[in-house]
Amino acid sequence: MSDGAPATAPSHRYRWGRLFVRSATILAMVVAALGLMGAALQLVLLRRAMEAARHRSSVELQGDVEALAAGCRRTAEAMASLAGTVALPSAPPARAFPAAIRSLRDLEAARAALGAHERYVADLKATLLGGFPDAVDWLVASLTRKADKIRLQIQVEHSDEAAGLQARIEALRRQIEDGGGGLYLPMDQADHQRRLDVLDQAVSFMEYLTTLGGGDAVNERIAAARQTLERLRAGLPEPSSEGQRLRLVQDLAGVRRTLAELVKEGHKLQGEELAERLRVLCLEVVSAAESSWAVDADLKRLRERLEVEAEALTAVEHERGGLLRRGLLRAGGTLLAAAVTSVLLMLVADVLSALFDTAEALAQPVSEARTGPPPPGVAARVTPAAPGQATPTGGKRRRRYLD
Repeated sequence: MSDGAPATAPSHRYRWGRLFVRSATILAMVVAALGLMGAALQLVLLRRAMEAARHRSSVELQGDVEALAAGCRRTAEAMASLAGTVALPSAPPARAFPAAIRSLRDLEAARAALGAHERYVADLKATLLGGFPDAVDWLVASLTRKADKIRLQIQVEHSDEAAGLQARIEALRRQIEDGGGGLYLPMDQADHQRRLDVLDQAVSFMEYLTTLGGGDAVNERIAAARQTLERLRAGLPEPSSEGQRLRLVQDLAGVRRTLAELVKEGHKLQGEELAERLRVLCLEVVSAAESSWAVDADLKRLRERLEVEAEALTAVEHERGGLLRRGLLRAGGTLLAAAVTSVLLMLVADVLSALFDTAEALAQPVSEARTGPPPPGVAARVTPAAPGQATPTGGKRRRRYLD
């Protein structure tokens, strides 16, 4: 019995390992099932957390809606006594407001209903004014058109004088820019003053000639001569000193003021002043008629309430989004961990099975080598075979004829 023990020993060496290999599939299935259960539990907890974080509007919203409806009703009754036979706009239904704000859809519905009530109040204010702004706009446009016609007429009547002043402005501007150049060489103060004195004497003499009389022909020639003298004065360059340059700048500003006074540039005409005053009065009347309505306070209170609800709903949506992301990550992580663990169990079982088979295959020759042939002097016991039965070597046993 001791000779057969080593041959069967290798099959009992890795019994715990073999047990793990045989139960690896069951363990992998159990881990996968636990992963599914864990993920399902995470989803259930996520749903409960999402439901707990759901925002619900307080009961104050219903009170604000009722106050707004009552305010609109009182305003319509007051307008009916003031408007007379004028048809009033119909009030929007208060039931357009949702009972509670639980989502963005409810918030948008509440804002739309509030906008309808605001337009209704604006229509009531327009009915109270009774077309006053339209009439004022027409009057302002009429006064402005008349003022534009008068200004154009003034410019046409003084076009010649305006052209002369414009030429004077251009001449002064050129003298300032080119530093006294132009037709003449640069001259000193004495030479410039001498030329001015000559032109002034000529102008004075022409004025003296106009006092002598002489008819239209004489006056026409004298006027032509004076225009020539003015042109000559404009063409004289100024001395190149800072004082003279400053005088040029002052003369240019004076000529521009004269031109503006002539064509009424920068000055409001009477029609323009009346139009501006009428426009300001219209704004004041509209402000006085449309401000401090009692229903405006109800609209403002409900608008502020909706803004608070919108901020709270935005915060809740952010919180719900964070809960959703974290819950899905936990559920997905649980499933992924279970899947990875199951795969690792199967891989480890396969590797261990291969290692056990290899170790047993390597241990079998070693066991046979240790048993070896029987010692000398010990005869192998052979059980006689029955007549006709095959011998252990595979051949038939020979008949024995002699004992």
